[in-house]
Amino acid sequence: MKLLLATMKHETNTFSPVPTPIERFHADGRLLAGDDAIEFYSGTGTAIGGCLDVAAAAGARVEVPVAADGWPSGPVRDEAYEELAGRICEAVSRGGYEGILLDLHGAMVTETYHDGEGELLRRIREIDGHSPVAVSLDMHANVSPEMVSRIDILCGYQTYPHLDEKETGLRAARMLVDTIREERHPSLAWGAVPMLPHVMAQSSFDEPNRGLQRRCRQISERGALDASLFTGFPHADTRFAGLSAVVVTDDDRHLAVELRNELLQEAWSERSNFVFAVEPLQESVSRARNLAAGANLDKPVFLLDHYDNAASGGSMRHATVLREIVRQGLADVVFFAMFDPDAVSAAQRAGLHQRVTVQFPESDTARGGEPFAFEGIVTCLSDGRAFARDDERSGLLIEMGPSAVISSGSVDVVVVSMPMEPYDIACFRPFGIDPAAKRFVALKSRVHWRAAFESMAAAFIPCAGSGACTSDYSELDFQNIRRPIFPLDPDTGFVIESVT
Repeated sequence: MKLLLATMKHETNTFSPVPTPIERFHADGRLLAGDDAIEFYSGTGTAIGGCLDVAAAAGARVEVPVAADGWPSGPVRDEAYEELAGRICEAVSRGGYEGILLDLHGAMVTETYHDGEGELLRRIREIDGHSPVAVSLDMHANVSPEMVSRIDILCGYQTYPHLDEKETGLRAARMLVDTIREERHPSLAWGAVPMLPHVMAQSSFDEPNRGLQRRCRQISERGALDASLFTGFPHADTRFAGLSAVVVTDDDRHLAVELRNELLQEAWSERSNFVFAVEPLQESVSRARNLAAGANLDKPVFLLDHYDNAASGGSMRHATVLREIVRQGLADVVFFAMFDPDAVSAAQRAGLHQRVTVQFPESDTARGGEPFAFEGIVTCLSDGRAFARDDERSGLLIEMGPSAVISSGSVDVVVVSMPMEPYDIACFRPFGIDPAAKRFVALKSRVHWRAAFESMAAAFIPCAGSGACTSDYSELDFQNIRRPIFPLDPDTGFVIESVT
């Protein structure tokens, strides 16, 4: 058995100012393919890692034309997209595969294409119209009919934070192998409802998504091969942004439609619980300060700078929350992290244990804010490299680039030169910082932090700063999303039975 296996992943925030050239997809300084990709991802808790495990167990030969997973940012530049898609399509053209396995995100937007995955699959099907195609997608995929009409198998993450990336790859790859062996005949039913869940209300640790993802697993016990509910990524302003669901059965289209409609109906009934209420920043930071002062806490209070999160396309350059933390006099704080290569260079020039003043260039500039000057002692210089420790991404290289810690005495600010979502405790290791020993931990994160850090938090408080990941939909100029859609249009109506 010979399989084509490729990763081409990007969660595109169409409101993000961060550019997306081909370098955004580099890992360990290069674009991974072939044996390099297999070595890099083998044994890791990623979707492609799961696919490789299944291929090995099946005795399959695998060709990997590219394994590219870029940090979220603005629309993918055309030359980057053509390089990645071209590598995959060139491999498809060579032929000889009994199946195609694609590890995609599902919310890729390029300078030319609003549906990057749909366009890739269109090109693949023009070349090869018969080989079975299995796709694994992120829970935040904005699934389109163009995607599902060109594939045989679709599996999505069932957790957020994404703790089941490897399991999702295993599910998709196993179904593909069974299909090639003619042990399964997948029938897929997909549908969407007009709702745009707030990302801050999407965690599978909480209701309503916890119950919906549990229902997906229950559906798989009722005769379906697989079920996935995609909460969608609202910061990709495309036609099919929002919540959708897919059910795959073994050659039973009627059952697939019936179970999918049940899942969509339950999600639609929970639409008001997917709305996130924003609290003014000053009140949030004050609440954190009072909480820490008014109780004998043995754990830190976490503050989430969720408007400027790298894993949703934020620049990590907004100092709005950091400025408020300093203004209100919070002490014993670690702030992770500001993205500022110039500040790292300034710290390197100053040297360890030397005083330096850095200017973080963006601080609520959309509202006329000024750059924020931060003065402190350089307490650490690092190459910013570590390996993930948590089970879901165990062994995966974490790259933050040349980095520094600048401490005012009250606030330790980690400054990095590559984007980094603090999804793993290992992100603190290069800096010798134990976040559990701090009174306050401020993270540029929305939900992913919870997998590694929630057990060490006395409480967590979302902080509405500034940036492209705003949770206030009124700050986003939607132009392409289908309307009406809830909650942009509160009176939106929908009948599930119309989904066929």
